[in-house]
Amino acid sequence: MVEDRKDDDGFDSEARRILRSLPVPEFAPIRPARRDFLRRGLAVAAGLATLGAAGWVTASYAATPRIVRLSAAHGAAEATLRGVLVPDMAPVLQALSLPADQRFPGILQLCKNCAIGPYPAWHIDAFMDDLGTVQVFVFRAPVPDASGHGWWLGQHWRFLPASGRFPVLLLADHEPALEAMAARLRQPS
Repeated sequence: MVEDRKDDDGFDSEARRILRSLPVPEFAPIRPARRDFLRRGLAVAAGLATLGAAGWVTASYAATPRIVRLSAAHGAAEATLRGVLVPDMAPVLQALSLPADQRFPGILQLCKNCAIGPYPAWHIDAFMDDLGTVQVFVFRAPVPDASGHGWWLGQHWRFLPASGRFPVLLLADHEPALEAMAARLRQPS
């Protein structure tokens, strides 16, 4: 065992004073590398998802005919209108090759003269029982690219085969409603 010396107290106090006067280094905050990896991974994933969504919207936009996009925008703008706003339904029914004494398929909610971009058209909204609403656009002028069918931003669309001189476009939120209207408006060949 070592004996205590009287001068040890002075030595200890001097050592403590020197240690207190030494500069203390600032340590950088310690973060596990895992968090940086997760943040970077999440940023990369969000970027790829954004690019993918933008690519899908662009491809969908390019694949959808311009007249369909114009008609969908027009239909959304007139979604709250109701009533038969044409003086006579006979020309509309004749353009659809329906007999003048036949009722329009479904429950007629709107029929009016419109202009879809540069093309004059009749805009008809009809509710198909238990299936939903179908918008029918009967164009009164030739429309380029008036053929095909598809889906764009929540709406199904289809051009009816043109046996007459008027192209007919159907728009609906639900495909069964569109199919039911197309079956009832099929032009005899």
